[in-house]
Amino acid sequence: MPQTVSTIGLKPDLEVVWKPEGVQGPHEKSLEKEEQTQRGGWSNKLDFLFSCISVSVGLGNVWRFPYLCYKNGGGAFLITYFIAMIFCGIPIFFQEVAIGQYLGCGGMTLIGNICPLLQGTGYATMTIVFLLDVYYCIIIAWTLFYLLNTFTALPDLPWRSCGNWWNSQNCYDALNGNNTTTLIQRNESFVNEIASKNTSTPVEEYWV
Repeated sequence: MPQTVSTIGLKPDLEVVWKPEGVQGPHEKSLEKEEQTQRGGWSNKLDFLFSCISVSVGLGNVWRFPYLCYKNGGGAFLITYFIAMIFCGIPIFFQEVAIGQYLGCGGMTLIGNICPLLQGTGYATMTIVFLLDVYYCIIIAWTLFYLLNTFTALPDLPWRSCGNWWNSQNCYDALNGNNTTTLIQRNESFVNEIASKNTSTPVEEYWV
């Protein structure tokens, strides 16, 4: 049965085009393509996965986590850590990703779109991240400096023993059992005068 469209009340110069439901015209397709271009997207699932890993995993996980694990009880800390990660960390992370994908915005404007009253929270978060990156860059510079000196000073590493020009009198090498403190003669034998609270390792003094 042919479809008819009423033209009563329409101006003569208007063109009425009937379009079946669910079929997109050229104009709608161009708008949809333009929206996808503006929002961007992931080429495949691995791009999204590695991007999430790069955001989630940092120096705090690789460097600071073993120290915190050792300081807070070792295996007992791991149990509570994984419980908190499963019931708190992963749901909150998934919620952030899902809301960001739904609204199509980043971290600075995400909270403002949900609650305009808290619009400054996103900018405050980015400011804190910027301040953290200041000392993170220093830690990365230490790592690169350590790596460079490791390869240039092999096989005798400069932080391996005492006796270098930067070592103080409190330097103590536990591996070789020697230090740079003054030798004191007592009963015709030489002993090292070492105060355990004031000693430092060659590695510590190298970075100081």
